[in-house]
Amino acid sequence: DSRAGSRALARPWATVLALNGMAWVALAAGDFGGAERLLNEATSGRMIFDGMVWEEGRLHWHGLSFSLDPQDSGASELVLWKRPALIAQYEAFWARETGRVERVLELGLWKGGSMAFWSETFRPTRMVGVDKAPRSQSAAFDRYVAERAERLRVYWGVDQGDSERLEMLVATEFDGPLDLVIDDASHLYSPTPSSLQALLPRLRPNGRARPPAPPPHT
Repeated sequence: DSRAGSRALARPWATVLALNGMAWVALAAGDFGGAERLLNEATSGRMIFDGMVWEEGRLHWHGLSFSLDPQDSGASELVLWKRPALIAQYEAFWARETGRVERVLELGLWKGGSMAFWSETFRPTRMVGVDKAPRSQSAAFDRYVAERAERLRVYWGVDQGDSERLEMLVATEFDGPLDLVIDDASHLYSPTPSSLQALLPRLRPNGRARPPAPPPHT
């Protein structure tokens, strides 16, 4: 059956469902070409998150261990508050994208697991993360960044609503337009337009800005 086929291709069943659902939305909108591409992707073997191993309360990937427990201190493991179903949605989206993601800015770090996750996904030449908190909450994240200091940089005490500071950081840290902006910060309306208005003009043509995720998946 189709589920067996997806397993044979090593594509998670949740990703197949997500792609099929997106195809139905495209059909309803009259985008027949888009629907066909999504259905083709659902039956393809391409995976941007290849090699992930999910265990109870943990994700192992690229030699790293992510705790999925938001109460984890982050002392020995990176903390990632994202579930397999959400990762499947990410894969369904990014598997259809083309081109390299070289320059990435992430707003909102919490314990840093998300920045580590996207860093491992795209391996950008430069990635900068900012957070309103005055300091890091995870020793494991601090080690991760320190070991990759040539391409990763973190700024604490930066409010996403401070458009002038964001513009200065982009001008200082990046040698070209941004490929991806990830807004996983306040999840509040009032500061979000300020940051997007400052950063969207600094995206390359066809660059991506990921909007805030629901608070349970920050």
